[in-house]
Amino acid sequence: MPRPDGHQATLRQGDEKLLREPTRDQPGAWQLYNLTADLGETNHLATREPDRLADLTAAWEMWSRAQVASLR
Repeated sequence: MPRPDGHQATLRQGDEKLLREPTRDQPGAWQLYNLTADLGETNHLATREPDRLADLTAAWEMWSRAQVASLR
């Protein structure tokens, strides 16, 4: 089935990974992992580190807007 936004979103910055996996009906919530401490991505940190989640989400949004602008 197609996803609402059509794409998974991922950003890696240092040891951290920001991830959003859309489902069939929803765009998906952002997930945050520390890959050095949790290579298997089982310890979701977004609720414990909301400031870091906000920083990485803002970085992804800026990168995404730059990609769209470059296509115009």
